[in-house]
Amino acid sequence: MHRDLVEVSNVWQCDSRIDALKAEHEALNRAIKAAELALESATQSVAQADQALTSAKAADRANTRELDSYTEKRTATRQMIDTGTAPDYAAAERQLANVIARIDALENSGLELLDRLEAAQAHLRAAERERESATAALAAAKADLASKDGPIRKELGEILPRREAAWEHMHPELKPMYQDQRRKKKRALVNVVEKTCSVCSTFVPPQVWLDTDSGKEAHRCTGCGGWILP
Repeated sequence: MHRDLVEVSNVWQCDSRIDALKAEHEALNRAIKAAELALESATQSVAQADQALTSAKAADRANTRELDSYTEKRTATRQMIDTGTAPDYAAAERQLANVIARIDALENSGLELLDRLEAAQAHLRAAERERESATAALAAAKADLASKDGPIRKELGEILPRREAAWEHMHPELKPMYQDQRRKKKRALVNVVEKTCSVCSTFVPPQVWLDTDSGKEAHRCTGCGGWILP
């Protein structure tokens, strides 16, 4: 392998591993952030579900109080009619009919409120399960970072000096070209597959990859700029 290619390869191998370690660390932190947001959302859902249940309970209590009141009125009105003590019999009959109609409406409302209560309770239970799941996911994400943070930092601490040494050893003329590849987020090393660059599919003349294979000269792909590997 040509010396230029060796020097580029040494730096590229270090940079590739450094990039991978940093990406892994960033992914671990993103997972924690996502878990925190999920927990925040789940907590809000629990609060909303709890508020909905409280509202449903209050409505049910109000409906029950009114139903009890009208039930008492029905009993009292019937008693006046049955005992003949009503001041106005016809008015008492009309009042009884109205009371019975209101009781029927309140009983129907009570059934609807019962459904509402059951739905609110189910929603609250589901929201609480979601919060528990989100809490566990956050704990797992933090534990994952805690277990991998040390090894990642350790490996980075070992690679960075090697990268610095490889960079110092690289020929000055190669450095700006390499930095340009990095700036453009392009690969520094490419393979030739069926006479074309494996990255950009640019045709590679036979003499170019023959020179590369023999170590006679280091060539760059005319398409993507990557150094061609033997």
